[in-house]
Amino acid sequence: VGPGDGSCVILKTGGIFISESVFWSILDPLQPRAFDELEAVGRLEAEKELRDLAIRFQIRIRWWQGLKEEPKDGCRRLLKGRRPDLNSMLVFFDTLPVLPADAKTKTKEAEEQPLEITMDPPASSREMHGFFLDEDGLGSLYGDSFRPRREQAEMAREVSAALENNDALMIEAGTGVGKTLAYLVPLITAITGKDSRAVVSTHTRALQTQILDQDLPRLKPLLDGKKFNLLMGRSNYLCLRQRLAFFSKPVDNLAQALQAAAFRLWLEVTSDGLRDELADHPLLGPDLDQIFFRSDMCLPGQCYEGNKCFVQTARRRARDSELLVVNHSLLMHDLKAGHILLGEIDHLVVDEAHRLPAVALESHAIICGHWRLDEIAELLGRTKSRDSQRFDRLDLLGVRLGALDKDGQKAASAVEDFSRIIRQVFSTYRIWWQALGDRVDEVMPVGNQRQGRARVRDKDEAFAVMRQQTADLLESLAECENVFGRVKRSTEVLEDLSAGLEDDLAQIASAGVMVRQLHQDVRFLISDEDEDWVTWVEPHPDSGVRGLGATLLEAGGILKSYWGDSEFAPVMTSATLAV
Repeated sequence: VGPGDGSCVILKTGGIFISESVFWSILDPLQPRAFDELEAVGRLEAEKELRDLAIRFQIRIRWWQGLKEEPKDGCRRLLKGRRPDLNSMLVFFDTLPVLPADAKTKTKEAEEQPLEITMDPPASSREMHGFFLDEDGLGSLYGDSFRPRREQAEMAREVSAALENNDALMIEAGTGVGKTLAYLVPLITAITGKDSRAVVSTHTRALQTQILDQDLPRLKPLLDGKKFNLLMGRSNYLCLRQRLAFFSKPVDNLAQALQAAAFRLWLEVTSDGLRDELADHPLLGPDLDQIFFRSDMCLPGQCYEGNKCFVQTARRRARDSELLVVNHSLLMHDLKAGHILLGEIDHLVVDEAHRLPAVALESHAIICGHWRLDEIAELLGRTKSRDSQRFDRLDLLGVRLGALDKDGQKAASAVEDFSRIIRQVFSTYRIWWQALGDRVDEVMPVGNQRQGRARVRDKDEAFAVMRQQTADLLESLAECENVFGRVKRSTEVLEDLSAGLEDDLAQIASAGVMVRQLHQDVRFLISDEDEDWVTWVEPHPDSGVRGLGATLLEAGGILKSYWGDSEFAPVMTSATLAV
């Protein structure tokens, strides 16, 4: 086994030189990184590091030999006949004698068990301060490593009082205070013994990992059986269509075969199907955008997998959890959608709160780009050519509806009209977008000033030269909305449709909603002079334009509109709230 550069070559002296990244991607799918170079400063440290590597190897060989035959056979088929043929490595894994696990190996294999004790959390904010300073309180969960921190105890008391009285709280606490525990313990007190739910929102994945993998497991004796889980946006989870798309990719060489094998083995061990699990994967990491391409609404006929769907599993766990950890982006989209993503919550703590205003503004921004057409085209089933004016799903839907009764024929006629007008929308949008790009090139010649976003201060002046293209686009969008209304009315009366037809109609309905939103957004961006918004254009560095958008000037109004009349008052904390 050699360095983790992905190389696999046949040696002149016999055998195969295999990259560590390939080796561990097959043998340890969730932690496939190559073993770090030994940096021990003495013999004892070097021996320990080598011993740990040997134990890891034994554990993973034992895992491979206990794996089901189906995924192993899939790997054999993928690697068979490649140059070099790595099936010899798999045979080695299959036949290598492994000694029974010794005490050290068993210790490494066993997951860290939560403390087998239960204890009552502090009953009130009055008791919270003492609990954090007491060796028999918080100290009992940390043993000899416990060191009381007075600032942490004071913060915990403040958070606990705010949750008790349903008061909003903003609290700045520097690094080293121990903010996470100072709000987690009061949150646990707030939900223990009550039918209530709490959410912790963070900005970074690192803090989420700390809370879920270190802090909450340590505090489990206080939880009294309450469940905690992570929920991320749907784009972070692998969905059925993404999985099938990856399986259908051609495998023409060893590198692609190794990718496909690593992907199959990862599916065998992942419980969450999270994109983050593959972020540092040596074989799959570089292609994450292709694996986790944009997924749209779930469709029962095409997506239903029961307990195998990672998105639905994550949402089900979230609904069953009393303490949920999310990121700021999901929090803002949940507020925007009226709590349909997270469900009703009673308490909210926002950590890394200095990041929330920017996320709130970005999640509520209005943006146009080529991707707006791509979203609609994906729903309508665009043919393989990106520039094609035909949509397979839309055309097939018209044929299938026409084969039904008279009502189906009326619906088919509306779908055919929708197909015609949506192609016109695509054409007028592209012409409008080209005119916008030409205008940007005229005002901002290629150079350093094309980096980032530029504010549009006078819309009349900026967009006057493309008035006709804008009028044509708005007219086609308005007509498309009207025709979509006919499609919706004519299909609502149809009965006893197959699951496939219902899924196709759901896709078309989602596309119609996007067309309506696009109409509103273009009109707002081009003509609305709302003083609370900043309209901007983002030029492409070479030529043309990447995006046209508008962002609110301040996030305070957004948050006030969501929380002013809510039943809970958020607790916000950060080391740099003043920023």
